[in-house]
Amino acid sequence: MKRGPANLECEIKLALSAQEYQRLQAALGDPVCEVLQDNLFLDTKERQLSAGRWALRLRREKHADETARLIFTVKGPATKLAGAVRRTEIESQADNSLWQRARAGDLPPELIEGAVGEFLRRELDLRHSLAPVLLFSNQRTTFQQTLDGTSRLVELDRTQYPTGEIDHELELELELDPTESSSEAMAALEIHATYVALARVLAAHGIETKRSVGGKFSRGLRYGAGDDQGGTGPYQPQ
Repeated sequence: MKRGPANLECEIKLALSAQEYQRLQAALGDPVCEVLQDNLFLDTKERQLSAGRWALRLRREKHADETARLIFTVKGPATKLAGAVRRTEIESQADNSLWQRARAGDLPPELIEGAVGEFLRRELDLRHSLAPVLLFSNQRTTFQQTLDGTSRLVELDRTQYPTGEIDHELELELELDPTESSSEAMAALEIHATYVALARVLAAHGIETKRSVGGKFSRGLRYGAGDDQGGTGPYQPQ
């Protein structure tokens, strides 16, 4: 996706079984990227962010070449359009030293720099320290595919939660321009055409198209992996 102060994220998310995930991995060709993601969701003790339907994620990405980076992402309330999920998303890179501090449950908002920190303090009036709500890992493999005449990045995710559950999912993000006056109608048409083309690819490999129920964060909370235990469990990245 484009990296900027704010973006309108729009994603098609499809649920896969473990067998379907493996089948697609073998069928989509050579991946363009493989990355291990440790996802740490944060909130204040008073749950100020979740009360307003906002989410703050600190993601640690580890690539095959051993390089790593830390990224803060704040996500707004989700809406649906033509079966896709849309929400405001703001990202900023973070210093690697903040990972352990966030894990320890003592991260003052003033230590978060860039667009994310500015948004949290100015727009959401966040003043209290942040602590872990949920931690889980995700193995993401990205493939380039041509769908409806357009080159798209198709992401296959294998997500492991601290309670032991493992989810498999396909994600495809579309970049939309929220400033265009006709963006709503245009976006719906683009989403539908992409969804139909994606369904054809899945059908060719004997896979039924099933929309995901909720996001990774909400599913993790439903599994009972979050809240006061801070996402501790079988999987504990350091």
